[in-house]
Amino acid sequence: MDGKLVKDLSRTGRNLRYAVIVDDNPNAYALQPENAVPIGPFTDNLEDDELQRLVEFFEGCGEVEDMRDAVKQFVGERCDTLVL
Repeated sequence: MDGKLVKDLSRTGRNLRYAVIVDDNPNAYALQPENAVPIGPFTDNLEDDELQRLVEFFEGCGEVEDMRDAVKQFVGERCDTLVL
């Protein structure tokens, strides 16, 4: 799309209430940003903890009715803890 790689979750045929996209490129989830869990790119950083954070996120989603709500909370919490 406009020369950018964009992933369209609606093409999976799944209800978007139950779908999440994890990507380090915001272009990839431009069509469904409310379903996106942004992660930092892996660049040989041995202290990278993105995978562990994702595990904790998904483990806490067992009773979630709409993943978009869980994503919104998770992304909001992450933004609150970022040091600028």
